[in-house]
Amino acid sequence: MARKLPKLPVRSLVSVLILLAALVFAGHAMAQSDDTRPRLLFIVESDSRLPLVKALHVEYLDMLRFNDPRELELNRTFLVERYGGLGLDAVMVLGAHALSYVVANREAFAPGAPIVYGGFGEAGMMTALSGQTLPDVSGVISPFDFRSTLDLALTVQPDAPEIVVITGSARFDRQWRSAFTSVIADTYRDLPVRFLPEATADEYLAEARTLDPGAIVLLLSVNLDAEGRRFLPVQFAEALAEASAAPVWSLYETQIGKGIVGGTVEDLSSTGREIGKMLRTAIAGDPLAEPVKVTAVPTVDWRAMQRHGLDLGRLPKGSRILFYEPTLWEQYRVFLIAVAAVVAAQTATIFGLVFHRRRYFRTQASLDLERSQLIHVSRNLRLGQLSASLAHEINQPLAAIQANAEAGARIAGRTPPDLVEIGAIFQDINNDVRRAASTIANLRRLMVKGEVTMERLDLNEIVRATLALAQSELANSGVQVRQVLSPGPVEVSGNGPQLQQIVLNLVLNASEAMDGLPEAAKTLRVSTVFHPGGAATLTVEDAGPGIPPDQREEVFRPFVSSKPLGLGVGLAICRSIAAAHGGSLAFVDPEAAGARIVLTLPPGGART
Repeated sequence: MARKLPKLPVRSLVSVLILLAALVFAGHAMAQSDDTRPRLLFIVESDSRLPLVKALHVEYLDMLRFNDPRELELNRTFLVERYGGLGLDAVMVLGAHALSYVVANREAFAPGAPIVYGGFGEAGMMTALSGQTLPDVSGVISPFDFRSTLDLALTVQPDAPEIVVITGSARFDRQWRSAFTSVIADTYRDLPVRFLPEATADEYLAEARTLDPGAIVLLLSVNLDAEGRRFLPVQFAEALAEASAAPVWSLYETQIGKGIVGGTVEDLSSTGREIGKMLRTAIAGDPLAEPVKVTAVPTVDWRAMQRHGLDLGRLPKGSRILFYEPTLWEQYRVFLIAVAAVVAAQTATIFGLVFHRRRYFRTQASLDLERSQLIHVSRNLRLGQLSASLAHEINQPLAAIQANAEAGARIAGRTPPDLVEIGAIFQDINNDVRRAASTIANLRRLMVKGEVTMERLDLNEIVRATLALAQSELANSGVQVRQVLSPGPVEVSGNGPQLQQIVLNLVLNASEAMDGLPEAAKTLRVSTVFHPGGAATLTVEDAGPGIPPDQREEVFRPFVSSKPLGLGVGLAICRSIAAAHGGSLAFVDPEAAGARIVLTLPPGGART
């Protein structure tokens, strides 16, 4: 169904918007009193019902409809009666016909008043002024360039099959048609140019619906259709753009935003500023400058481009894109780049941490293996020192077994045999076997090399088993051992052989520290304490020369030893084992002469 257009009087929105922009100068005028306020008359060629600034004089001649000599004379009489004695400071004229009329009649109603004009092109100016140059008449020349607009359209639509031109039936519309045909013939850049014949508005819209979507439609102006219906040009442009299957282009900026794709048009705000400058100059009584030619700028409506699927990338450099809705990336590019950089940095940091964590665990596993091997070597060295004592510990029960067996054989040969004595001999043999087996079991546990497993242990039992292994060595050295063990179990979580190695190292180190002392002074004290809810401690104290406070940490360094033949790894290994159990090993101040070292272990939950 064809869209119906209401009958409305012609209103040149181009002129109105230029006029509104020209009111830049009114800021200082409004601030002045009525006596000093500039007397400025605006004369607009076309009809308008749009109210302007109340402080200014505005007249709409509607010359597009009323232009016969009698009507023009009535306008002259009206202007003379109203403004002839007012002493106008300047006259602002919008429209070529109005300029020609004002120049011819100025002395009658505005004698000596300078004239500033706008709202038309260079050809209109030449016609209005009959080619002459007047010193007190100047203005702004608008760029209505058919070629520039068609060039823009062809740049955006390079595959267009034809150019279709639409104009109305009013005198102004026909003048546009004549101006176009004087510049562009039936073809433009080898592309056929076709004018739609003068028709009614509904016929124009119906024809637009059937156009090839790739065609270029150029709307000049439609103020009047073939039936005599009058329209606002911008309203007809909006209806045509909505109905047309092909993109519609225009020469007016005011029509861009109403569905028109675009055109090479003037920037009305720039035009208004230039007119405002000239008005200030005219009111100040200074000479007017030469006419200013406003530069046209390729301008498009982004929404209309999207609707017709036109590529913004084809626009020439410097084009204006109105109503553009930037993408999320375009709006927040800097923010998104910053966020992406932060995320990338965090990701790289996470990967770096994961990589270093894995490398740390690999290194830690390698260190654990090397430490385990070093511990094993150190343990074997200690066992080498105890070899004589261990041999004695094992030979003693074996010799007792042999003696008991020989005695049992003799008693068994008697008649009758003494069964009670034989039973006692068997019991002694059994006890000696258990003693030898216990010694070998403890030795095997101490020598074993394998995975470090944690289990719940009684620290008191660790001390007793270790002291049993070292008993002969300590006895040979003349060392007296005092065991002050906690009355109840001292439960810790740990590895039995490694804890035995700590106790063995501490006990033998203490024994060696007392070499050279009288046997009566060689006293070794081993104690354990369980603190409820806290740590378990093992303390080994000797009566030797002790360790100066400033060297108590030095002796834990690898390969540092106070013994001439010592390797200096024993205490370092012991502290490493303690740390692996979540504990600590350190020398503390003794209660008397000698050295005092304390092993502290957490009650369960130790680290591996």
